[in-house]
Amino acid sequence: MSAEIRPTLLGDLLEITSSKRIHMADYVPSGIPFYRSKEVIERAKGNNISTELFISHKQFDLIKQKFGSPRDGDILLTSVGTLGVPYVVRGDGDFYFKDGNLTWMRNFSKEISPQFLYYWLTSPQIQQKLDEVSIGSTQKALTISALKALQIPLPTRATRWNCRNLRCNFRPHHPPARNQCHARSHRPGAVQVVVCRFRPRARQAGRPRPRRHGRGHSGAVSRLP
Repeated sequence: MSAEIRPTLLGDLLEITSSKRIHMADYVPSGIPFYRSKEVIERAKGNNISTELFISHKQFDLIKQKFGSPRDGDILLTSVGTLGVPYVVRGDGDFYFKDGNLTWMRNFSKEISPQFLYYWLTSPQIQQKLDEVSIGSTQKALTISALKALQIPLPTRATRWNCRNLRCNFRPHHPPARNQCHARSHRPGAVQVVVCRFRPRARQAGRPRPRRHGRGHSGAVSRLP
């Protein structure tokens, strides 16, 4: 195994949990949007959604005060039926979601960013792994315990520092221009991690130095494509 990669249990890097149970009797004609897998998949595609279900502001405020609510940077993962569709929460405002249908990933440690996890979850190898660890026959489901036990090949901090563009990690066939990207696979069938070392662009005399883009956690870029 490369010294630049170390396998880590996903459950050791962030909190993996679910929402509190909302009953049909709790639905109201208007209020706080209540998402199911359907709405989250549409959001993950970048589509606008027509919210069909709501809970009251009062109930939402009670849940938020005791248990928290989704906020920007959290990830919701579809976990029943259509498995493994991740959505990075951003700009949704207040909403809540259906327990069981969706798994909630939040409170990321400094070792991993939501962006890095998003690309890892959407890689073909991990999509296949999610299918393998699911339970059920007529309707497959992902359990929280199975997700916590997944091993993620986490690059060392030095490697993450050298990766300026997160898309390099899981899109080795489409490297950004003017970069040197070297794919490293720590074992057969595993996700390839590409270590990128950027060449600085030559500056013409008298031209100002270009500004660097801000990073999110662990040196990863702070926005998704």
